[in-house]
Amino acid sequence: MRPAITNFIAGIIGGALSALYFTSTLVTDSLDKATVEGLRQRLSSVDESVVERMDKMERSFGELRAALEQSVSSELSAPRSTGLGKAPSSPKAASLVASAAVPPKATQGRAEAVMPPKATQGGAEVYDYLYDQKGYHGETSFSQEGPVVDLVKEFLPAGGLCKLGKWCNASPLTKLIVIGCSHGKGVKALSETGFDASGMDVAHKAVDTALQVRGQTCTEKPCFRQGALGQMLPFESQAFDIGVSSDVLEHVPEAAIPEGVVEISRIVKHLLILRIANFPEYAGLGEKLGMGNLHVTMFPAPWWMKHFAPHGWKLICELPQRPDIWRDPFVFIVLGRTSADISTAGGPCPQLTHWWKSWRDHSW
Repeated sequence: MRPAITNFIAGIIGGALSALYFTSTLVTDSLDKATVEGLRQRLSSVDESVVERMDKMERSFGELRAALEQSVSSELSAPRSTGLGKAPSSPKAASLVASAAVPPKATQGRAEAVMPPKATQGGAEVYDYLYDQKGYHGETSFSQEGPVVDLVKEFLPAGGLCKLGKWCNASPLTKLIVIGCSHGKGVKALSETGFDASGMDVAHKAVDTALQVRGQTCTEKPCFRQGALGQMLPFESQAFDIGVSSDVLEHVPEAAIPEGVVEISRIVKHLLILRIANFPEYAGLGEKLGMGNLHVTMFPAPWWMKHFAPHGWKLICELPQRPDIWRDPFVFIVLGRTSADISTAGGPCPQLTHWWKSWRDHSW
């Protein structure tokens, strides 16, 4: 039985031949008998040629179909080996099995990056994922460090007059660390005012970017180092006079805060300027990625002081926030350690508060 495609082609050709026969009959009145007979013989030979070619096509289709059926049958019955037992008998089957044994590209290499880690686990895995996979803080002109950087410039100018009274201590305050420096914009800004400034961040890509785009900002290279709060930080004890941090500590899991405070207290001697969000991440980036909110530790200033006070830190000033904007409530605190007598009234908090109210009202 001819395949459907063969029957279809034959029908078209047969119809054309019938039309030709009909036409020849119509013209017999105007043609002589010999001419008509010759025309019919030629049509008959064309018909026979077409039929012969159709037969050849049918045989070819049949042979091709049989070959395909045999190939599929042999490959389905062949052993399916991925390295154990007998290998497939045909090159094609071997190729199929080999390609099936190779995992998709998405599961090769850093397969763990495909599934986002939970924000509550913290550490490098969380922020390496955000930097590597999602372009987190990819714009190097962006920074959340403006308030803390400007406070340092105003009250602790490098090589200038410290405006924090007895909290300034006797020695000059020149060495500074930005904890959670991202791509280093704040470090660079403070370096340009005269500080011997270094930066630390949990994300490897953030540190790599800072090293590439910010240049040398310190005297003891590398000026930017990778480290995680909750683990030992890559600096010598009492390496810095001042430590600053903005929009960072809320990203550290609560369980890691005690050890994080220990390490901050180990490497910073005199002053801390900390700005900490006490609200969920407003953009909801973590939720969109299935990680959960990126602000995992949210508490008011007394909670943070409970952790810092045992290490000798005292509250110099808690700066007030505007209650009518989404940025509220931030915890914005200035902490100090000094051997000087600070029992007398009249610290620098009024001056800090006055400056801060002016700054926030004009900047926001």
